[in-house]
Amino acid sequence: MKTVLITGASSGIGVGLAKSFADDGYRVIACGRDAQRLAAVHQYSPNITVRLFDMTYYTSSIATNNLGNQIGD
Repeated sequence: MKTVLITGASSGIGVGLAKSFADDGYRVIACGRDAQRLAAVHQYSPNITVRLFDMTYYTSSIATNNLGNQIGD
């Protein structure tokens, strides 16, 4: 199963992309700043995993890089 990581997935285009990729059979890692909205995205599909963080913080951007390295797809 291919994997896609989407930042900004708690609203707007990010939510739409997360749902669309999940519907197409991708494993989706949906990242965002709003825990309640991410929880709703997570409930949409078992293919969606959520990660709560803010990409404007340095430590969050490092965590994303490490997550990408772990995925390897």
